[in-house]
Amino acid sequence: MKRSDNSGFPESSKPTGAAADLLDSEDFGWIDGLEFRSRRRSQDLYAGRHRSTQLGGCTEFADHRPYHPGDPLRQMDWRLLAKSDRHYIKRFEDERTVSTLIILDRSGSMDFGLSTDRKFDHALKAAACIARLLLGHRDPVGLASWYENGDGLIVKPRSTPSHFEALFADILSIPPSGESYLKDLVMGLIPLFPQRMRVILLSDGFMDDADMESILQTLTVRGHEVIFGHVLAPEELHFTFSEGTRFEDLEDEDSYRDIDPAVYREAYLKRFNQFLDELQDRCTRLGCGYFRLASDQSAGAALAAFLRRWNAGNFAPVLGADQKSAVAK
Repeated sequence: MKRSDNSGFPESSKPTGAAADLLDSEDFGWIDGLEFRSRRRSQDLYAGRHRSTQLGGCTEFADHRPYHPGDPLRQMDWRLLAKSDRHYIKRFEDERTVSTLIILDRSGSMDFGLSTDRKFDHALKAAACIARLLLGHRDPVGLASWYENGDGLIVKPRSTPSHFEALFADILSIPPSGESYLKDLVMGLIPLFPQRMRVILLSDGFMDDADMESILQTLTVRGHEVIFGHVLAPEELHFTFSEGTRFEDLEDEDSYRDIDPAVYREAYLKRFNQFLDELQDRCTRLGCGYFRLASDQSAGAALAAFLRRWNAGNFAPVLGADQKSAVAK
């Protein structure tokens, strides 16, 4: 597995402060060097990994970036190739890339974690990996969640490496709690981001089916590229409880139930697997990407397995971190 720290960040602008603690070098090592290609035609100009709906371009040179398969050869810097034997593309002032908005679910159910980190912390690690990968490619990244009272917490997309700290500055001080405002948040984001973009939802998906359908459909019909990162704990996936247990509703502190796990295990697993199948099918039907982020597995390995299939044009849900196929080059 590659454990490089080279992802487009100058030494002077590597993540620092509290946000830097989110970026685990082992996790990021899985995806360092990978791309995050766009599936939809964007409103931005052609930028290697993304396709554009516009033509033309400015003739004022800005900088270089590495050549990617599919780039037009007319943009190759042939003089630099002759000098360095390395392939680079010329970029100009009006060349843009697809913006990405990461939406984090901070409802009470994301506070769950027994044998592993909380689901919310695992989602933050995945978000940090995604943000650094994209910022390393100079792709704009933003983040959205909500405050305690449901007001939107929005960090608009920017592409500078120093933006990494700003992405997570507020969310780190707001623990997950209370009911989900995910649908309200998404509906509030629609008028703020009329341009087509990539939207990555990191959530456990514990909400009304109709609300989830509405969220995904609202985003996809507006041309956004939607990817659902399903954050789950191993206890939820396998129901490993063996003794009498009190189950509390983390979104309603007054709601709980004392049960014998042996009595409910079969019925629970049947119902939960049905929930998983329906959410995966919903994502596939609406043209959304789906990958699972189990908190007992490496977030980076799960992202690597997803990115390799996504970049290859495979829409099939990625249900686990395939350690063998996810090994970074």
